[in-house]
Amino acid sequence: MKTAFSQNKWLRILCFSALLSLTPALAQGPVRIAIPAGQAAGLEEDMKLLKAYQPVMEFVPVILTLKEEIQKGRIKLSDKQKTGLIGLLETLRTTENLTVEKTGQLKKQLETKILTAKQLMQLDTAILRKRPAMPQGAGDGVIMVSGGVGTAGGMPENPAEKLKRGDPFSPFQNPETLRELQAFIQDLKRN
Repeated sequence: MKTAFSQNKWLRILCFSALLSLTPALAQGPVRIAIPAGQAAGLEEDMKLLKAYQPVMEFVPVILTLKEEIQKGRIKLSDKQKTGLIGLLETLRTTENLTVEKTGQLKKQLETKILTAKQLMQLDTAILRKRPAMPQGAGDGVIMVSGGVGTAGGMPENPAEKLKRGDPFSPFQNPETLRELQAFIQDLKRN
């Protein structure tokens, strides 16, 4: 049975974009949206594409949580670590098409060349502390959405549509996330 939601591409894009433009809230952990199973079926292809891209989307809250932990003094960096982290953040800031492979390389760099094991444990603990428990009865019709997107004009862009077209995409190019990233870089350079 086709619903107005499944037939109207723009309604799906608007709803999907609204969900994915929540980058600041996502720094608090994943967002759980309950969508009736009939309506979710129309988004199945987009969700499959985004699930494959999930490692990229999940890197946003990792970086934003790292920023918070450094600002709160829970993670202290040496000058060498700051230099390495600034380089990684500059890569994120300037990369318009952040692939799963590139994200894996950057994550490995963060975990093996920049942060110590103790710092990684602190970061992981902070990330886990922010993630709310899965609600009772969650299952069919619950969609996990991570990361954020947007266009330079502030209007949300559906990342699944961009990925399907093969257009460049990076959740770090969301205007709000980009501002956070630039502020993080400046803070590291000042201190």
